Amino acid sequence: MGNLVQVLFIEKKNNQTLKFAVLFALFSLASAGLFGQCNNLNVSIGQNILACSGTNITITSSYTGGPNTGTPTYTWYFASFSNGNTGPSTLISGATNSSYTITNFSNSLDGEYTCAITFPNGCTNNATIVVDQPNGGNNSFDVSAGNDITICQGAPLNLSST
Repeated sequence: MGNLVQVLFIEKKNNQTLKFAVLFALFSLASAGLFGQCNNLNVSIGQNILACSGTNITITSSYTGGPNTGTPTYTWYFASFSNGNTGPSTLISGATNSSYTITNFSNSLDGEYTCAITFPNGCTNNATIVVDQPNGGNNSFDVSAGNDITICQGAPLNLSST
């Protein structure tokens, strides 16, 4: 359980000394998740995502462990892949839920998305995911089935890819 602490109050009243002893039971504040204890807080937001322009993408964060008390807050950050480099993370204004939706995904929105989860006691941790476009943002794909051939109706056709 915890420790007991005795506090002694002394008061003089009518020339008599009165003593009051008060016992406080202190339970383990650390195990209760108070005063910054994180108790193995782990944050997850899944695997990296490849998506085409114009799609809506929802990223959902979750956590395990953490303090036993309080409701966490969620803060999302974005670091753009500008010129092939990851830029500085910036706060995504208004993104305060466990999920964040990227609307109408485009080249300007590819990069790293980070969710930080913070409990009232100050315990915090985060996770980052990369959202990018296939072929470096070129959403066109070249498909070749080989040379043109004539196929008769009802004849079998075998296609292969590499």
